[in-house]
Amino acid sequence: MTADKWDFQPRAVQRVHREYAEGKRRVILMSPTGSGKTAMACEMMKRARAAGRRCLFMAPARELVKQCSNHLEEFGIEYGRGHSILMAGEENIPESDVLVVSPDTLWARRHWIDWPKADFIVWDECHQTLARTRRAILDRYQGAWHLGLSATPGRADKKTLGDVWESLVLAATYGELIDRGVIVPVRAIAARPPDLSGVRKGAGGDFVQDDALAERVQTTEIIGDILTHYQRWVRGRQAILFAVTVAHSIRMRDQFREWGIRAEHVDGKTPADERDDILRRLREGDLEVVCNYNVLGQGVDLPSVSAVINARPCNSLVWWRQSMNRPGRAYPGKENVLLVDHTGSLFRLGFPDEDIEWPLHGDVRAAQVDAWIKRPKTDRVQRSCPKCATYWEGAGPCPTCGWKPTRKSSDIPRVEGSLEEVARHKVRKAKRRQETPQKSYLRLLAQCAHTGGTIGQAQARFKNQWGQWPQQMGVGPASDYDERRMKVATKWPGFVRRKS
Repeated sequence: MTADKWDFQPRAVQRVHREYAEGKRRVILMSPTGSGKTAMACEMMKRARAAGRRCLFMAPARELVKQCSNHLEEFGIEYGRGHSILMAGEENIPESDVLVVSPDTLWARRHWIDWPKADFIVWDECHQTLARTRRAILDRYQGAWHLGLSATPGRADKKTLGDVWESLVLAATYGELIDRGVIVPVRAIAARPPDLSGVRKGAGGDFVQDDALAERVQTTEIIGDILTHYQRWVRGRQAILFAVTVAHSIRMRDQFREWGIRAEHVDGKTPADERDDILRRLREGDLEVVCNYNVLGQGVDLPSVSAVINARPCNSLVWWRQSMNRPGRAYPGKENVLLVDHTGSLFRLGFPDEDIEWPLHGDVRAAQVDAWIKRPKTDRVQRSCPKCATYWEGAGPCPTCGWKPTRKSSDIPRVEGSLEEVARHKVRKAKRRQETPQKSYLRLLAQCAHTGGTIGQAQARFKNQWGQWPQQMGVGPASDYDERRMKVATKWPGFVRRKS
């Protein structure tokens, strides 16, 4: 953590220690995908070990367990006396200072092993800690210091992380890390949202991933053929594809192979050795596409990959940002990550690399994205030249061949069975058209009521979205000018109970 572009890491570690010094015991460290959260946690475990404290690193997936072990080696905490792994096929060394383990493994073995001693516990992907078994483990170590790591500290359901965690520290924003060259921006190719009416949703509000949804995704006319658009947009990049079911992923792998594209498939039941070999071949450039179902959405480091093909309709903000940002880490020659969305999820959930505020206390759902997106003062339109395929940002002619874009209507282009490149401002307009000004203002008031915001803040957000003040558009409830600094919950307590 010595290079200038990484100097945000020691500052973040210092802020976490400051929270502990103020009496907090459970602190979340939030930072974008690819920003080195595990490295920051290893630095803190190194300091804890030097102070004579025992550490636990809770990793929810096998890949994350191995990833943490490798990082610990880099920080001089060698395997053996320094750290060990509690996992099938690994030798557990009880006297080691740091134990890396999956919380599921620890819970499953709780009846025949002694609970490991720990003064400092790190929870990777801490947005999962509201699960019953994880909360039981948290309660088992009430006297320890806990550090939660996440790029998306929220949930698709109405549960709030504030029930478990006391404070949240932001290490850096996506915008800052893109400017520093730590991660690269997302460029999006997307279709208009397909007709998903009648599709079943789970308890958290996300679509149920089953064969019926897979069939709908593959037959809806508005969605372009995945292979055709792979050839047009993606060929020449390494890519990962997210599928609706295992069968859907396998079918896509087979179709890629028929087109002469080197492709593989992985899912949760793929043998560990086979999965490791596939990911190794992807990193080394021997594969062009890896199709997957519920495997590559978290904890996998794929810096050489520069394209994501999304064939999985999504209504979960957490899954969307975790999965679509997976290849975001900077890599030599990689200028951006190309997101090819065949499901319309982009128009529901926005660009995955836009900075949003994640409240520790509050309901984090897709409907709240608009109000939390930190919109830049000017939208830089992303363009791709149809003549020479040059990519650039902003208005004006193509910098390579001089092609000039023609004026288009305000609607997002709808070409049957075709995908088009999407600018960020058009995503916001499409989402904005889905609600009336009155519903929008009520939603913004409810959000401010939940987060302790003022009437003026809600009105400012409304103007930012609609271009006029609420009173100019005749929406209510009305308030006096002098009340703009009053908290919404004080003026209208009913909004605290309202769904935001």
